[in-house]
Amino acid sequence: MTIPEIRIQASPLLFNSISEEERQNWAGKVGAHLMSMPEIEQYVERLRVCWSEYELQILQAITELYGVDYKKSIIDVYVSPWNKSISNPLILNPSRPPEIHIDTLVHELLHGLFTDNSSFSMHEKHQSIKLIDRWRELFGDDLSWKTIVHIPVHAGLKAIFLDTLHEPERLARDIERHVDNPAYKAAWDYVEEYGYKDINEKLRQLYKSLGKS
Repeated sequence: MTIPEIRIQASPLLFNSISEEERQNWAGKVGAHLMSMPEIEQYVERLRVCWSEYELQILQAITELYGVDYKKSIIDVYVSPWNKSISNPLILNPSRPPEIHIDTLVHELLHGLFTDNSSFSMHEKHQSIKLIDRWRELFGDDLSWKTIVHIPVHAGLKAIFLDTLHEPERLARDIERHVDNPAYKAAWDYVEEYGYKDINEKLRQLYKSLGKS
């Protein structure tokens, strides 16, 4: 398996993408500390240290679990307090301690692997296969889009937390954190009902078949 380089960094461009007045308004609305650029850089350094303890172990486990490599050899991770955590581009909001926030990084890295890998990439110019349709065939078409796309992620997280890191507290914390988010909770409920190992095997076979398409 090919392991990508994960580059965690602060982004002056993202930091300066909104004005000082907008930052003040944002901090007031969400009741958050208004982080400075030096504070973000310090957070990045702490996150790098925390991530380095798990990086190779997690990335090897993820790619082996699904039998695919990341399409990208380098994955840039930007830390920005003005953005929600998302997978493309991969942005992390520094709202949680770094030692906990690596769970979010794994979450976003799973999204990235599922949509852009050595067997299938939804970003290819002439890609005609709709991944969401394939997932609906696997998991059912009566679930919301947000639930569907998080069933694979949550199955992957459970495998990593239990079988790779052997840290069940990470699993319990993630489930509890999303108990009030209907779509995320529904995805966790699905994983608990149908089993993360069976779901991950179905995903492995799906990407195997997509690689032959």
